[in-house]
Amino acid sequence: MEGKKTFNIQSDKQVYTIMNEDNTIPIVEISGYDLDFKFNMDKINGLEDAENITTSLAQIMFKLLTEQLIIERKQGQ
Repeated sequence: MEGKKTFNIQSDKQVYTIMNEDNTIPIVEISGYDLDFKFNMDKINGLEDAENITTSLAQIMFKLLTEQLIIERKQGQ
């Protein structure tokens, strides 16, 4: 059986937001409880490795965004 963990509704929620150019409207929000980002620092040896990782993360986000766009466009038809 999986263990249970209790979270405070506001103070435990982590939120990462990307704002529009005017910094007035959020356009992306990543949020949740117990978000965990782990980088294998033993394998990241310089800026080139860091750039490759961020490029890969951007590709993942682009995939998620396009999937959501397709779903919402289908629902709107």
